[in-house]
Amino acid sequence: MEYERMSDEQRRNGRETKRIQTTKRIEENKREQERVYLESVRSSEGFKRSLQKENKNKK
Repeated sequence: MEYERMSDEQRRNGRETKRIQTTKRIEENKREQERVYLESVRSSEGFKRSLQKENKNKK
């Protein structure tokens, strides 16, 4: 009886730990996606500005 209860508790703790790890991984992935997106937006804005400067210099 004691062994079964302990084993159930350990399984419950294991599931909870996995859930927490999965949640953390999902949050980290979201932050990374946002960082990459913002980086690409910034670089494309910089690229557009450099094109505008080139066009002004050609005129």
